Amino acid sequence: MESYRFRAPGKTPENVQLDLDEVWTTIREDEGLRRRAAALGADVDAVGEESPFEAEQGAEGIGAVELILIGAAARVVGGLGEKALAALWNELIWPRLRPRLGGVEQIEDEHK
Repeated sequence: MESYRFRAPGKTPENVQLDLDEVWTTIREDEGLRRRAAALGADVDAVGEESPFEAEQGAEGIGAVELILIGAAARVVGGLGEKALAALWNELIWPRLRPRLGGVEQIEDEHK
């Protein structure tokens, strides 16, 4: 399953999760974004009200820079295929999340 790692100065996993949840709410409430999600293979109603992605503390940190890991929530893994999750992240969630995080640096996609 896709997971993404970030160096996010000044951000905690809780901060990032709040941003993820707000982005997901925006997608759920915008009919055009809902249609785009459906075209990517993601049924917004089936995913539910909570973001299909979860933020947590990464295993390693570098000084004061937080390492954040974002992965698919276990509750949606069976309902959405890996391609749909990756497309949802790349096309709809990440472009809206990145500006909220400021100086975040994506370090790697663990499956590339």
